[in-house]
Amino acid sequence: MGGIGSGTYRKFKSKQTTEDFYSLDLRKLNKLVPLDQNCQFTLEWRNQDRVNAAIDCRLIDDVLELHYSIQKGVEQTNNIDYVSIVITPCNFGGMRRWLRCPACKKKSLLIYLVNRFQCRKCQKLYHPSSSEGELFRATRMMCRYQDKLNGREISPLDGISGLSRPKFMRYRTYFKLQYEASLREKKLITQYKRAFGI
Repeated sequence: MGGIGSGTYRKFKSKQTTEDFYSLDLRKLNKLVPLDQNCQFTLEWRNQDRVNAAIDCRLIDDVLELHYSIQKGVEQTNNIDYVSIVITPCNFGGMRRWLRCPACKKKSLLIYLVNRFQCRKCQKLYHPSSSEGELFRATRMMCRYQDKLNGREISPLDGISGLSRPKFMRYRTYFKLQYEASLREKKLITQYKRAFGI
């Protein structure tokens, strides 16, 4: 009793997270369709081979027109949202595209569908990591550094010992990652001992 993952947090959690809703990511959209010309396409959210949801999109003069329907009980409502695409210059040349939230008019790379398409702050959504405990956060961070050092098949408690420098990585970057990962490893061991009373 009282181990990792026990308890009824999921059952009674009050915070709605970004994972609970469909999102429109401009970075993924930029790879699917050319955003510099008018076009029409269908955007799908898939779970493996199954299509969970789909919306019809039309891009006209840097404005995304989103056609979708929401099922609430027996009733089904058809909605149309207009999301502007804003272009800002980068410091060292080039440009960057953003989605302008229809509610607060702020720039964002992601907008979420709750009742309408809006940014995370307007929808009052939280990142899943904000509800993590210290042990889970330390474990996730350790896994991130192991992935960077080609250690995806080892346990987080194995740390970074025995992981060699990935091919083409600069030595300066490698030593910096090693140092940061060693700090994360110490924090993980501390949180592990605290959680299990060792």
